[in-house]
Amino acid sequence: MNQEKEDKFRIIAVTYLDFLGFSEMVRKDLGKLVIIKGDNELGKTSFIKGIRAALKKADKKTDFELIMTGRPAAQVMMSLQNLSTLKTVEISRTITNETNNLKLVEDGRPVGTAQTRLNEIVGESGLHFNPIDFFLQDKSTRRNLILKAISFHLTPEMVSGPLIESGADASLVDFSRFNFQKHGLILLGEIRDYVYDIRREQGRKVDQLEKSINQDKAEIPETFDVQKYNCSISSKLDVLRKMEMIVSNHEKMIAQKEHHNSEIEKNQKAQDDIKKEIVRLDAKFAELENQNNFLIDQIQLINEELLNYVEPNISGVQAEIQEHEKAQKLINKIEAISKREAELIPEREKHQALDLICKLLAGDIPRKILSEIKLPIEGLSVEGDNVFLNGVAIDQLSTEQQINFSVQLARALAGPLKAICVDRIESLSNKNYQIFLKCCAEDDFQYFITRVTDDTELIIENGD
Repeated sequence: MNQEKEDKFRIIAVTYLDFLGFSEMVRKDLGKLVIIKGDNELGKTSFIKGIRAALKKADKKTDFELIMTGRPAAQVMMSLQNLSTLKTVEISRTITNETNNLKLVEDGRPVGTAQTRLNEIVGESGLHFNPIDFFLQDKSTRRNLILKAISFHLTPEMVSGPLIESGADASLVDFSRFNFQKHGLILLGEIRDYVYDIRREQGRKVDQLEKSINQDKAEIPETFDVQKYNCSISSKLDVLRKMEMIVSNHEKMIAQKEHHNSEIEKNQKAQDDIKKEIVRLDAKFAELENQNNFLIDQIQLINEELLNYVEPNISGVQAEIQEHEKAQKLINKIEAISKREAELIPEREKHQALDLICKLLAGDIPRKILSEIKLPIEGLSVEGDNVFLNGVAIDQLSTEQQINFSVQLARALAGPLKAICVDRIESLSNKNYQIFLKCCAEDDFQYFITRVTDDTELIIENGD
């Protein structure tokens, strides 16, 4: 059946037969605020279970537990009223050990797909979200209750698509490392934390590269003239080698002279010996004399060259070469700086790209994804164990704000059936109870509230 979206329903009557501890329970004309009170074990929670049993889909594993002990079947009947048209919906559910039969009559006509229609009326929460229970829990349990109530999953495209649309480089995010079967809100946090980590590492890499470049630049004198020294020093080395060769030849000639003098001494001694045997060695004497004459001529030539010898300025050339070598090191360092500066450009661009992704993951993308999945409350987010509303942790809100948020969340999770079940209202202080009642007075919802009192009989009354 097609129903207008603005349809709103309220429970106006319930009947329980052989249901849990009720052999027969009939309540009609139920108002906006239904108080179920009494001492423990009188059936307050059973009354709430009856409401849920009438509406929820069958569960063969547990439904038989709802039948009063010793009875063959339990029956739950409920009347809903459409607040827009004032027409009624009649629900009748019969539960046995084997079956759970549902009949639904809306506006006087039986509904074939009864449970499907009930699901449309009840909504996703199925009256299971208790705002006071949520208010009283620690932050971790609150987070789990919200995740259970608004379960959804992401796909890689749901994250990468907005990144690409915003001009970010989605390839910097390795989506294959994530488990997309996890709850969407949890996964969003994991992706954001992952990108924060790689951005932090990229920032460290950029900082180190910039620091290295700046340190090298500091070692380059401000007056250093690159052009002056930016040439090969091979020509200087050639001059040095020639000068070293001249020095080497000079040293060889000195050594040769000394050698010749030594030979002369030997020859003179030989001459003395020969003179003793002049007759026999006359021919030999003439030969040695010729050798001496030759050597004397050679010495004369060497002496002439030695007189013309000018010692080259090796130290000056060496100093010049050292200066060029130092300059070459600085030139090499400048070239290295230029190379690292070229490397720095893509690294800095990558860091800036990760910066953009982090900003998108922290703002626009979660808002876009959460808007598409229709979160119950605008500005709601979950990070770790914390639940946030417009960036403020729920735990940091005032008590009144927390109660208001809890009730607001229950309203948002409800379907067209504007009913909220509140168990253990006595857990609230009187001040907080008054805050809760004030919240209830500000809407058109119906509240079923259980309260432990000293009454020895179960009391069900309208608190309007």
